[in-house]
Parts: sequence; structure tokens; C-alpha cells
Amino acid sequence: MRPNRIIVLGVLIFIFSQLSNSSFSIRVEDAGGTVDIQTDMYELSWKKAKTMEYIRAKPKGIAKSLIQNAEDPFSHAGDYAGWEYWGETQKVNIQKSPGKAVIEYTSKGTKFIEYSCVATY
Repeated sequence: MRPNRIIVLGVLIFIFSQLSNSSFSIRVEDAGGTVDIQTDMYELSWKKAKTMEYIRAKPKGIAKSLIQNAEDPFSHAGDYAGWEYWGETQKVNIQKSPGKAVIEYTSKGTKFIEYSCVATY
């Protein structure tokens, strides 16, 4: 192997070993009517009331949320034997580890279906 390739390979191994050992800052707060998630790169807010949905998505360095108003939410609806929206969040299960959070939001739909939404931050 050429000396230049050995140096490049060594640098790449060093970078990847540092990335695997690093962790990113994450904070999750389940208070009141929202679940707020803050990381080094973005902030999100999950509305727990009917229809559960993201109501704020703000990347770092951007002044306004990407979700600006009630007409532009990030939620789900689908035709499941009749039109039905997600209901209110009935349970929030937060699992945190260094640099990562996995949150499961569970609700009963507006009619009869139970939804479970799992998000990794």
C-alpha cells in the first residue's frame, strides 16, 4: 500500500472512531400539552391534544418554525374503513440514551383505531 493511502486510511479510521464515541445533546420535556424535543441541530414540539401532531419544527439558525400555522400542520390522516384522524396522545413513552431519544406516542383515533407513532431523535 502506498504511504499516502495509509495516511488517508489512518485519518478516516480516526474520524469514524471519534464519531462513534461522540454523543449529541438532546433534551426531552413532556409537560402540559406538548412534548418538546431540543437537539444541537433542531427543536420540535409535539401537540398531545386531538389531532396529535408536530406543531413546531425549527432547525438551528432558522428564526421561524417550518410549521407556520394551523393550516400547515405535520400530522396524519388516512382512509381506514372511513376517514379518521389521529386522536389525542394518551401515552408518551420516552427512552433516552446518550445522544438519542426514542419516543412512542400512542393515541386512540377519533373513531376506533389505536395509533402508535415511534420517532427517533
